Amino acid sequence: GREAFGRKHGLAYLDFFKNNILTPLVSIECNYKLPLIYGDAAIIYTKYIDCEAAKLLFEYKILKKDTNETIVTAKSTQVFLNSNRELMLTFPDFFIEWKRKMGIYTK
Repeated sequence: GREAFGRKHGLAYLDFFKNNILTPLVSIECNYKLPLIYGDAAIIYTKYIDCEAAKLLFEYKILKKDTNETIVTAKSTQVFLNSNRELMLTFPDFFIEWKRKMGIYTK
């Protein structure tokens, strides 16, 4: 879901790599509602959640394609690490530019 979101909205993981930024997952929360059975098709919706902290927050919803039933809801949190693998307390410049382009950075 995160990779597809990035490709669609101009924020691919390769962009982070090119800027020497790592974005490890530090938290994942999944709420399983119904099972999928082998062969079932699913639709994944991924939503970026803006926050003031230097983090990447996403929410997910997975639906069974033929019934639109909610199978899973989830959230993930990623942080930014610099090339020395140190936690960044502010957004990287390229990410600020992306947020401006998306109309979600107003400082």
